[in-house]
Parts: sequence; C-alpha cells; structure tokens
Amino acid sequence: MGHFPISRLLIPDHGLFPISHQRMVTSFHAGRHGTGLTFDRFFDKCVRIGAGETHSVAEIDGPGLIVRLYFTFPILPLLKVPLRDLILRVFYDGATDPSVEVPVGDFFGLPFGRYTRYGAFFLACLSGGYLSQFPIPFRKSVRIALSNLSDRAAHMVFHQVNCFRLESLPEGCPYFMASWRRENPTRRHVPYAILERQGAGWYVGCNLQTQARESFLLRPWRDLVWPQGWGLGNLEGCERVFIDGEEAPSFHGTGHEELFNAAWYYTCGKDAGLFAGNLHRSYLQGRAAAYRHHLMDPIPFAKGIRVEIDHGIQSTLEADYASTAYWYEALPHRPLPALGAARDPSPWLGHAVQALALPIAAPLGLVAAVPSFLTFLWRGNRSTR
Repeated sequence: MGHFPISRLLIPDHGLFPISHQRMVTSFHAGRHGTGLTFDRFFDKCVRIGAGETHSVAEIDGPGLIVRLYFTFPILPLLKVPLRDLILRVFYDGATDPSVEVPVGDFFGLPFGRYTRYGAFFLACLSGGYLSQFPIPFRKSVRIALSNLSDRAAHMVFHQVNCFRLESLPEGCPYFMASWRRENPTRRHVPYAILERQGAGWYVGCNLQTQARESFLLRPWRDLVWPQGWGLGNLEGCERVFIDGEEAPSFHGTGHEELFNAAWYYTCGKDAGLFAGNLHRSYLQGRAAAYRHHLMDPIPFAKGIRVEIDHGIQSTLEADYASTAYWYEALPHRPLPALGAARDPSPWLGHAVQALALPIAAPLGLVAAVPSFLTFLWRGNRSTR
C-alpha cells in the first residue's frame, strides 16, 4: 500500500485513472411535486430529510472516482440544520459498514457546529456552500447517505456529486476514509487519539476542536501563565505519530499550533490557508479549532498508525476534544469506532465567567510567575554554553 503513488490520487492523474466521461448526481428531480407551481419547481431542486430518516445522496456503479462533493442547507434560524446531528456516511463496493462516518459540519471542518467561511484546497465553505474535493475512488460501487439524528426535519437540503467513470481502478488504489471521535472530558496523562488504525494506507489530515474545562482561577496564580495559558494551556500539548507499531514515534511535535502550521496560541485569530488554518480561537470560550491537510506530505503506514496529541503539558489539563481524521486505506478494513451519542459542543459560560476576571488576574499571575521565569532563563542560558 505504501508503494501506491498517492500523489497521483490526491491530484488525480488522468494517465493513472483512465476516464471515459464525467457525470453529476444531484438532489434535482424534475416534477417531484407535480403541480407546476413556481415554488414546487424550486423544491424539485432539494430534499427534506425527516427526523430519524436517512436520505440516499448518490448510488453509483463503478469503477469510478468522485472528485467533488457539495451540499448546502438553509441559514434561516428556524430551518438551520444541526450540523452535528446530520451524519454523512459513505459505503463502498456493497459493504454494510461505512468507510466514512462523520457529522456533516465536522466533515467540512466547521468548528463547534457553526458555519464558518473559509477556503482550503480539499475543503471549503463558501457563502453558504459546503465543498469537499478529497478524491473518492471506488471499484464496484459507492453509496453516499445523510442520516438525520435530530428530533426535527432537515429542510431544503441541496447536494451534488461529480464523478468520473473509469475504465478500471488502478491495482492497489486505497479508498478514502474519514472518522469522527470525541473525548469529553479527556483523561489526565492519557493523550487524545485523533486516529488509531490497523492496516495499510496513507494519513492525509485532520481537524481538531478543543475546549478547556479547567477551573484555571482556582489554581496557584503562577500557574495562570504556565501551564494554564490564560485558559488555553491545553494548546501546549504535543502531537506524536506512531507508525507500524513503533515504540518511539516517527513524529514528535512541540505544540498544538505547530501541528497546524501556526504559533503562539493562534495569535492572529482566524487564519485559513490552503492546507492548514485556524478557524476559531477564543479566550472567552476557551475554544480553538484548526485543520491540516497533507497534500505534499501524506504519511504512509503498512501495518498501522496512531496519531495522538496531548491536552496540555503531558496531558495534565482536562478538556473537551473532538476531531475528524482523513486517510486512505485498503479494503476490506476494520469497522470505524462508534460515532457516539454525545455530539453537542460543551457550554462555555462557566469558562467565560473566569475569563472575564483575566484583566484583574493577569497582572497577579505575571508577577507570581516572575521567579520561575527567571529560573527558566538562567537554565536556558547555561544550557547553551
């Protein structure tokens, strides 16, 4: 699997994927309502997914390669789709277990179930649209479904799927996969696992949403600066990637922001790039959300992979973590982890009450931290001699 030329899939090489033609499957169905009224013609373009119902977005025979997956939902307050209750699933080659199972908002990288405009290479949310251009190959068939797990209907759901019909799928071509998981609260001294798989494939990215749960004002004042980080100290956690069962990780990072090509607690706030970005950072809420996609540096694994990240230094800070991992893997594969019923973001009002005290607490914390900071500088100066 590691020998498959993944770069020729991530940016589809039409020499490797012989294309006969492209088609688009959409939510449009002429005459769905049949009365000929103007608004009936409008509703011919979209579907309604009732509470507890599953809608088939596309069922396509293969071999094929999906190159565009698009949705849009209403932005009106009374008709808003709960983005963590509408679940996107993808099934390949007649399988009954999904290879993609993610709340639709999280699949498109949206933080904490709220729509945010941004444009990356593989994912984008532009002026109310939701776009994925992760290539999705399949050999025999593919079925894409939306399940509404909320207690209210999802109205006016528009969707489009662009797919190349292939003459054949290259031997050894892996299948696109995505999985959502959450820990609330995280466990002390136990890193949070973004992805843990057995098998062969390529890891191509993730998004991560973090929310502090610590009562940071109840700790010693000197801890307010470090390791509490003014309520965002969980961002001091390091990431590690273990490949094929290795004991020492092939990747050992230096903090949350560095994993997402940023720094200093996302000091500039929202900052979205083609392959990495931060979509939310709030001291008031204790929240941060970021993404990274590995087009130039996908990570191959032959036997398995574990991608983990600390919540604070050595995972000492309690937090609420949720993530979506994206990777390619051979079929058949082991089932994805259970989605879980607790998907709503945690409330942040309690954290906000503490954060409002920061103008008073910050000077006290800085003064209390001076002795330990001077000791740190002295040790650092000695270590460079």
